Amino acid sequence: MRLLLPSLLALLLAACGTVGGTRVQSENPTITYRFADGEDDVVQDQADDYCSDYNGRAVLRDVDNDGAVNVATFECIRGD
Repeated sequence: MRLLLPSLLALLLAACGTVGGTRVQSENPTITYRFADGEDDVVQDQADDYCSDYNGRAVLRDVDNDGAVNVATFECIRGD
């Protein structure tokens, strides 16, 4: 029991420090993230980083909202 409590506390603190979306699916040219309210800009940056690997930029195509959880799908558009 002594070791269980510190381990649980460390896990909870690590989870609280996580910022940004969780990649749900990615298949070039699209990527989908699940994220909390207020993390829109962070998820956009993550999608831009993903699309830059394909010489493109991320364009938001769809957002679904289910309470405090959002799911956004971006399409990678090649720049000229």
